[in-house]
Amino acid sequence: MEFSRYVIIDCEFTGDIPGLHEIVDITLIVTTRHLDTLDTFSTLAHPNYPETASVDGLAISGYDPLEWNKKGAVDQEILARNTEKFLKTWQKKTFSKEKLIPISNGIRHDLAFLYQLISLDTLDLDVTIDLSTISEFYNCLLKGEGKAPRSLGNIASSLGVSLINPHSSKDDCMATLESLKELRNLLRL
Repeated sequence: MEFSRYVIIDCEFTGDIPGLHEIVDITLIVTTRHLDTLDTFSTLAHPNYPETASVDGLAISGYDPLEWNKKGAVDQEILARNTEKFLKTWQKKTFSKEKLIPISNGIRHDLAFLYQLISLDTLDLDVTIDLSTISEFYNCLLKGEGKAPRSLGNIASSLGVSLINPHSSKDDCMATLESLKELRNLLRL
């Protein structure tokens, strides 16, 4: 019987400031505690306030209104509704006292943006997992090396995991999942 499930989160934004900037690309992957994928949610969204977007945020996220339209982007209200529905559906599929445990590379940042979008009562915010922290543990304590790389691209590369399109939430989520699997295998002593 399985008691916990994880949700791997990756978001791309119009900038770095929650409350000012918005999510324009999100992927959530629900996994078993063994990191087997159960379901995926991914969508692009148009910002409600594009005038507040930072130039760097737009460049990093790749947001382009015409391209997003071609790819079926939704507005922020639909993004919020669909994201919350996905998480609540999986919350119901977990055991009654269990919540989904969020995992991300930069978990606090992703959760800050998610919190402005939806209620986070489906997530166990007392237990969060940050990929860069696990990577740092592995590199510093077990390998005896200096500070571990903190960017997802560097973490993935150091573990032999491919990251084809950095800053695409789908590709970043898959690289996070595969990096976690590699770290899990390496940490088995």
